[in-house]
Amino acid sequence: QANVTDNSVTEIILSHVCVPNGDTTTTTTTTTTTTTTTTTTTTTTTTTTTTTTTTT
Repeated sequence: QANVTDNSVTEIILSHVCVPNGDTTTTTTTTTTTTTTTTTTTTTTTTTTTTTTTTT
């Protein structure tokens, strides 16, 4: 059994299987890798408090 691996995002593996009657069957398996990117946004809220003191 010979395995050919393409080292990329899409990995194609070719497997050659020999059957008893001498024929060669080629099985192609395609593996797709999905990368999920999560972006976190942080919002900072600044509160300004104004204190007014009135002296009478």
